[in-house]
Amino acid sequence: MDTKRDYFLLLIDVRSSTELAPTRVRRVMKRLESELRALRQRLRQQLALGLTISYGDEVAGLFFHAAPLFDTVAAVREVLRPDTSIRFVAAKGRIAVPSTDIRKVGGPVFKGAAMAMQRAKKKKRFCSWHIGNPERDAALNSLTEMSNMFIEEMTDYQWEVFRLIRKGMTGKAAAQELQKHPQSISDAIKRGKAHLVLEAETTIGKVLEGIDQQEGIDS
Repeated sequence: MDTKRDYFLLLIDVRSSTELAPTRVRRVMKRLESELRALRQRLRQQLALGLTISYGDEVAGLFFHAAPLFDTVAAVREVLRPDTSIRFVAAKGRIAVPSTDIRKVGGPVFKGAAMAMQRAKKKKRFCSWHIGNPERDAALNSLTEMSNMFIEEMTDYQWEVFRLIRKGMTGKAAAQELQKHPQSISDAIKRGKAHLVLEAETTIGKVLEGIDQQEGIDS
């Protein structure tokens, strides 16, 4: 860990976890821990520290780059559905202590992210981006909130169709996978606004990749 460079901090708060029955909470957290292990393995070259459950129902991870941030959020959101939902903060900044324990690192990026999370909770927001440029952060907030709103409005069936389409399946392949008529898949895509969500998420990904490319140029 280097206190003289910027990192990208991702904080994910599991919403309403205290309101779930104990057996359900254990089931949810077990799925979450399994997904985090898989993410740490997949992102090991891009993850500086953490991506672990840090304080009961909050996930924290420090990244070298911006690109994996939203995909990580999407993966966690998916594994927790339909039991509960999340909110998240993504922030850029420096740490204070070069510790291997993310709970002890601290520094401006953690302080700023913690304040942003409190504001997000108060305003009942899904996301809060703070990764450098105010105009870019505002655009990311708008795209992310919009796409999440559509996802939360999806029926279980529309969500299943969306997941398959997001993975690259064609409508025909999704129909075969779910043993449904192609028209049923088409209707689910349309009514669930799947293409709008995919377009928004693609744009979010391109913006984050652009940040990394620009930093590479600047460095």
